[in-house]
Amino acid sequence: MKKCFFLFKLYCTFTNNNNGGKSNQLKHLKNISYSFYKKSQLGLGHDILYEEAININKDVIKLYNQNIYNNQSYILIFKGLMNVFVRVKERKKKLTIEDIMNKFILFFKNYINFMNEQDITLLLDIKGKCNINNKIIYEKIINRLKKNSENSIFYNLKNKSVCIIFNNLYKLDKENDNINIINDIYDFYIYNKYLNYSLKQLIILLHSLNKYNYEKNKIIDFLNYLSSYILDLYTNGINEKNNSPKSNLTVNTNHCLLPHKNECYKKQHSVSNSSSNNSNNNNNNNNNNNNNNNNNNNNNNNNNNNNNNNNNNNN
Repeated sequence: MKKCFFLFKLYCTFTNNNNGGKSNQLKHLKNISYSFYKKSQLGLGHDILYEEAININKDVIKLYNQNIYNNQSYILIFKGLMNVFVRVKERKKKLTIEDIMNKFILFFKNYINFMNEQDITLLLDIKGKCNINNKIIYEKIINRLKKNSENSIFYNLKNKSVCIIFNNLYKLDKENDNINIINDIYDFYIYNKYLNYSLKQLIILLHSLNKYNYEKNKIIDFLNYLSSYILDLYTNGINEKNNSPKSNLTVNTNHCLLPHKNECYKKQHSVSNSSSNNSNNNNNNNNNNNNNNNNNNNNNNNNNNNNNNNNNNNN
């Protein structure tokens, strides 16, 4: 009995130590993934970023071999590798990073079926941007996008995800083998639902449809909506500008809020009027003074004349 209790206690201690170690490793994975991703976004030197990419890849290989996996952390590292790939200019180093990414993407192979809509489309986006052609991963992603497949994300797509799918499938599917997915997404998410998308997203979708050599009548319909949408934006902008109260309109220049030009004109006009009034008043005062002086002079002259007359009479 004592022996069984001892073995049970030993087993519990062993499993607790293992779980504690795994928890620490997961924490370590999250820390290094976030740190690497943030560094890849900064304006660090190409050599520094390259060394960071090499080191993070070595760490992740060790962790993966110990079954330490966190989907968000691996996605962050993959995005960081993409940033490094874009920034590094030296051809040899660029090829090395590309090779790392082609191997790194295989870490997702057993987990794609459990990924959410955002992670699936992010993975597709990175594949398209970096031209990573891995048939196994591609087929697994396509299977998640199919409308009638098991564990499909088709009915959970957001507008951003629709744009990512449209903008990347043609880069990876040169033969348009999966045009049915594009047709299904277009019919379900885009046709007669243009209002759900921003102007930037509409332009991305139109560009992608053109790449697929999509049906002309659908592209024409899309173009008609897009042109009327842009025209409405333009005319509404003019109407808002014309109808807005002038006293509330301001122009931000050099971080200072200045009134609208009409307000400036009013202020300048009032200042000029006040200054002109002041000058007119001054002129009037001067004229009055001059008149007074003239009157005084006339009086003096009259007095002198009177004195002269008196003198003549006396003589």
